[in-house]
Amino acid sequence: MFTALASICTGFVIQCIQGIKKFTTVGTGYVDDVTLFISLHRRDKQTELKVKKKIKQMATQWGKLLYLTGGKLELQKCFWLPITWVWKHGEPVIQRKTDRGGELRILDSESGDYITIPRIKPSDAEKRLGIRYAVNGDWRKELNHWMTFTTEYSRKLATKSIDRMGGVSSV
Repeated sequence: MFTALASICTGFVIQCIQGIKKFTTVGTGYVDDVTLFISLHRRDKQTELKVKKKIKQMATQWGKLLYLTGGKLELQKCFWLPITWVWKHGEPVIQRKTDRGGELRILDSESGDYITIPRIKPSDAEKRLGIRYAVNGDWRKELNHWMTFTTEYSRKLATKSIDRMGGVSSV
């Protein structure tokens, strides 16, 4: 499906400054957990509104491909994230303040209604492929989840009896 999408949509393109190396992708995924990527051509005016328009086109095409293969885009689980870079002291940094490109609304194939897809910030840690990470590199939400989980599991384990042959009974 990614190959088919790549034949329809440009996706994300990054090229070295000398034009020697180029990397292109439309996304990544595992089973039903998919992330789609787009970038604007460097000669295009770099606005969030243009990014939103390309994301909408790509998500619509992905939804059609899913439908053709018997699947369905779960719009209630979708979100979109524009990433804008600024240069600080020669290093690229994710920009915190971005313009607002308005709502991203996509047609639901079953109901025929338009569903608003929420826009998240680079600092929001959404769960993707089993982990919670933020695009800006903040892993605190994932760390806090596992700290809470292991503390609670340890507390439950401490109150249970463990036999020699088995393990924990009724955790």
